[in-house]
Amino acid sequence: MATAKCFSLLSRVAGWKPAINGSIDYCLQSLLEDKLDHIFGFLVAAGFPRVLREGTTVTKHIADEGNKKAVIIAVKSDSDEAVIVDLCTREPSTVKLSAVETDDL
Repeated sequence: MATAKCFSLLSRVAGWKPAINGSIDYCLQSLLEDKLDHIFGFLVAAGFPRVLREGTTVTKHIADEGNKKAVIIAVKSDSDEAVIVDLCTREPSTVKLSAVETDDL
């Protein structure tokens, strides 16, 4: 699930709504004051960039096989790769992060 979608769902829960809204308000206020120290948190909350993490459902783009659904089980940020498991075959593989796209829920 995309991080922005998680924040969106949490903001609908009465117990989480004040914390999520307060964090977003704080990020916006710091941007208005030309402070960029919270820009990444704000961009993640807004859905950009889509953060790939363990458990994220993705579509794998393979030229000769077409598009296949998979789940990320590990992210190797040092090599710009992810270990994914194909949802149909249950086979793991390592792919470049550019070869997968997060699925919208």
